[in-house]
Amino acid sequence: MLRVIAKKVFIGAVKGVLTYVVFLVLLPMLFSKVLGIPVEVDRGLGVLMLGLFTSLGVASSVTKPFIGIPLSALSTIVALYILVAIGKEVSEASKYIEIPLSVSLDITPLLILVAGFTVLNAVIEFFEKLVAQEE
Repeated sequence: MLRVIAKKVFIGAVKGVLTYVVFLVLLPMLFSKVLGIPVEVDRGLGVLMLGLFTSLGVASSVTKPFIGIPLSALSTIVALYILVAIGKEVSEASKYIEIPLSVSLDITPLLILVAGFTVLNAVIEFFEKLVAQEE
């Protein structure tokens, strides 16, 4: 019994850390490297989000599906909010670049693609928890 709980805690912590790495490390790094627009995440906010994603991941994997599903959905909603905030920051930063040419950059398709994969992952996780509950 203790091994099962420890395994669920470990899996939830890994899910939380992966969510943190994707949305607060990789995406800002991608925007900074590819677009050349500096996107920085405050360290205090980063630590807070790491704790939030990790605790939501652990809580959703340890609890029963009826409680775990809303916690997983909350983690996905927070991740999507961060994605929208990063997209807004990138679009605002691109307005202040002074170039003799007129340049227009629309990152909306990229943001929609990442948001779509995030929502798809949340729906798959939802059905996995429902199937696991029936077994």
